[in-house]
Amino acid sequence: MALAIEVATSATLSRAEAEAARDAAEQALDEVLTSRSWRLTSGLRLMRARITRG
Repeated sequence: MALAIEVATSATLSRAEAEAARDAAEQALDEVLTSRSWRLTSGLRLMRARITRG
């Protein structure tokens, strides 16, 4: 993802190319955050189930 951000800020790209690279980087970040959030939520549910079962 760092590469996509670096590419998005490169002065050699056209505006459209830079915007496309930035959009791809933002989408990748959203996917990572969603995945981590889902894993954290499911992990908390498992812990809660284990605690309530006793």
